[in-house]
Amino acid sequence: MKKQICIYTLFAIGVIFLFSFWIGKIPLYSSDEGRYGEIAREMWENKNFVIPTFNYSSYLDKPILAPFLTALSFSMFGINEISVRLVPILAAIFGILMTFLFTKIIFDRTIAHYAALLLLTTVGYVLVGRFGVIDMLMTFFLSGSMFCLMHAYFNRRTKYYLLAYAFMGFAFLTKGMIGFVLPGLIFLAFLTWTKNLKEIGKMHLVWGVLIVAVIILPWFVAACLKESEFFDIFIVKQQFTRFLKGGFGRRKPFWFFAPILIATSFPWSLFLPATLINSFRKENPYQKAMKFLICWVGVIFIFFSLPKSKLPYYLLPASVPFAVLIAVFLADWVHGKEASRLVSVVMKWTWRVLFGICSLAVTGLFVYLLFWKQDPQTATLRPVLQAVGVTVLAGSTLAYFFQRIDRRKNAVTALAGMIFITLLVTFVGMKKIGPFQSSFAYAEVLNSKLQSGDMLAVYASPDEFSDIPFYLKRRVVVVGPDKGTLTYEADEPDHAEENKKWFISREQMVSIFNENQVRVYCLMEQDKFQDLLNIGIKNYRILKEGFGKLLISNVSDEAQKPF
Repeated sequence: MKKQICIYTLFAIGVIFLFSFWIGKIPLYSSDEGRYGEIAREMWENKNFVIPTFNYSSYLDKPILAPFLTALSFSMFGINEISVRLVPILAAIFGILMTFLFTKIIFDRTIAHYAALLLLTTVGYVLVGRFGVIDMLMTFFLSGSMFCLMHAYFNRRTKYYLLAYAFMGFAFLTKGMIGFVLPGLIFLAFLTWTKNLKEIGKMHLVWGVLIVAVIILPWFVAACLKESEFFDIFIVKQQFTRFLKGGFGRRKPFWFFAPILIATSFPWSLFLPATLINSFRKENPYQKAMKFLICWVGVIFIFFSLPKSKLPYYLLPASVPFAVLIAVFLADWVHGKEASRLVSVVMKWTWRVLFGICSLAVTGLFVYLLFWKQDPQTATLRPVLQAVGVTVLAGSTLAYFFQRIDRRKNAVTALAGMIFITLLVTFVGMKKIGPFQSSFAYAEVLNSKLQSGDMLAVYASPDEFSDIPFYLKRRVVVVGPDKGTLTYEADEPDHAEENKKWFISREQMVSIFNENQVRVYCLMEQDKFQDLLNIGIKNYRILKEGFGKLLISNVSDEAQKPF
């Protein structure tokens, strides 16, 4: 008993350490993290808990729950990087706990131990869990819904169907219709596969509709009443049009998520072939539950592969069932319970492939670092990449050695330790490349110069410098044709007059800049400055440049009008 308490305590310390290490030292990354942080900051500033805003324009793409919870974090801990990341961190930690508890109930304690360990050392899960975006919160609610469906079905605890519906409602408030569409598709696929569609009649569907409605309708109706275009943008354009046509420069091929799944779950993803072979043996007591997990992973994978718009962390909800799926097999393998000779052969080759991939990858990495010229960001990461290479080579060698002498638990532990250390080194790398990924250094320069009447512009999509309004706590003028996630709002006829001031062309910006009647600060990517020179910008001062960015102003000694 004491040994078990010690193990749980050490594991809890490891979880907390991994999700808190340097979390406040890494600045908010531009694009998604900066945007979601700013949405929550504006919500807290304006006390508008119905319609989210980004750069003080209505942001109708996503629901309200994630920024609302982040705003609560601001109220308790202040407006800073830790507060922005606190909600996903807590969702990730409680996601690991939930995975352990439900896996213990549905399978057994040993499998639950491995599921928690694998999820903690799933690279994609940990990285996104430390990142200030909404996907980890969505993953938590979606996973809660699916675990409740599993528990209700396999253990005949039908009241858990009602709890599953509650999780679906909160998932909708986090990221929209996929909150209940995905669980429905996954469970339907499983029931169809197992030829048990009659289970639908036992799911209390009427109560389910009522529970979901009670959770989502108060906000949904309030948003529709407050913004006339809300339904069109949030439901029609974001939930359907974007799914079918893609958008915002995120168009990827159908197979995009295949390497993403392998890489973000490495090395555990290499055990998938043996896991699948083991899943379908007749004597497997968890055969049906394994089918459920396969449907859970498979439906998510296919669903997000269909639309043209893709980002790597869209696949995050699959990381939880994937970890449990592999854990069911590894728990048997560690204790010498191979299902067949075929599985034994596959596992021997899996370990050889794993060691070979790690050795070749590390060799290739060091050859690249020694003989190829790197871009500035990669050059900055050079010592970090070297440390990662040494860690991966040492960890995979040790794991392979343990496997060869049949110390299987030690082999799995060595792999987990390898990923744990690699993640810590990765966080150091994220701090080092912060100036490339964040505008924090430029915000510090601007903070010492900006006055209330000055014009602050970004010649880029507002998403590329989304952390600027967060750090400066003020609105920026968006210059150029790329309006990013504010495209719908910028083109909204009801706000046309106001938008003329805050969304302008390059020519308009250059004209205002050259007139020198308003103090103008303009931040852009360095390679875009030539565009402004071609248009005729003059009398500019370069205030700061580097890390791919450039900040200029027209500051002179003359008195200037407020913007």
